[in-house]
Amino acid sequence: MIEKMQGSRMDEQRCSFPPPLKTEEDYIPYPSVHE
Repeated sequence: MIEKMQGSRMDEQRCSFPPPLKTEEDYIPYPSVHE
């Protein structure tokens, strides 16, 4: 969960808008993290 949060923060800085699709993509390769 922490790793995903860190990645989201980096994406937020790079993009002005929050990437909703990116979050879903991150969940696909890391389903165990969500569990």
